Amino acid sequence: CNRASMPRTQAAIAPRPYDPLDAIIAKAHAAGIQVHAWIITTALWNSSAAPLDPSHAFNQHGPSKTGYENWLGVRYDGALRESPSSAANWFFDPGHPDAANYIAEMYLSVARNYAIDGLNFDRVRYPDLPLPAWPADNAWGYNPVALDRFQAATGRVDRPLPNDPQWSQWRRDQITGIVRRVYVEAHAIKPYLRISADTITYGDGPQGYGGDWTQTRPYRETLQDWRGWMEEGILDTNIPMNYKREKLHCHRAGLLRRPAILVHELERVREGQSVRALNDRRRRHLSELHRRLRDPGAQGASAERRGEQRDRLGRVLVPDAGLPHQFLVQPAIAIRLPLG
Repeated sequence: CNRASMPRTQAAIAPRPYDPLDAIIAKAHAAGIQVHAWIITTALWNSSAAPLDPSHAFNQHGPSKTGYENWLGVRYDGALRESPSSAANWFFDPGHPDAANYIAEMYLSVARNYAIDGLNFDRVRYPDLPLPAWPADNAWGYNPVALDRFQAATGRVDRPLPNDPQWSQWRRDQITGIVRRVYVEAHAIKPYLRISADTITYGDGPQGYGGDWTQTRPYRETLQDWRGWMEEGILDTNIPMNYKREKLHCHRAGLLRRPAILVHELERVREGQSVRALNDRRRRHLSELHRRLRDPGAQGASAERRGEQRDRLGRVLVPDAGLPHQFLVQPAIAIRLPLG
């Protein structure tokens, strides 16, 4: 897209001034259809050949760069890609502050420059595919800059294992911080924008772990706390990716158990409130989130502060906010357009 912060796609589309996002917005809105921009959050590039555009983040901050200029996600064993395939993904490390800023700006630049109706997070998490030694825990996030930040925040000097609780929470907070920033700043740009996410539903719901959400695969394996985002009020629409292969017994059995992960959460959806009341509560909620973001002491950077952060931004705010958070998509048709 011509006016997004990301480089324009190198796919074989019409040259400038043609803009695919402008084109789809014009056609969709003429037909009364909303357009929600679908953006992959942490994937950087998916080829062994570098992008043609020298300004692409992969060329500027990928494997050819060192030190602070390198934004790549690193696995515990040193791997930089999810597999040996030439089409395997390279990833941003959300724990690198410049990478996190770049990711947030991907979304916010589209909000500023296009007449969209919403923003949609996809792959808003760390890469999955854990290492055999830690099958239930995420093994990514070991960019040296991210590790330095973790150590500075916690006072530790070691290189934590993938299953280290404090390290896992710190990484989880990096993803949540991106979602929070996009939600707050996008609302400041266009208050009507709806923020949604395509979220992980691997494995059993909390009922498979004695009701403990923190033991589920989305929370523990991918470091994606979408339940926390709903509680905090930084996600308007949650779209659980509950699709599997019915021909496989293990997938079919999982599908029968997995809806319970939603039942508990659906009880949080509030109905029967006027639009004006919801908008008023949303404005108050966003004002408080703005204040929290401006206060460095409220960021919850360390695991010790996570409980306090959830109390201040979650359980305290949401019961008073009454926000219209929901699962699945709006009744209006929404087009998800991959950006590039």
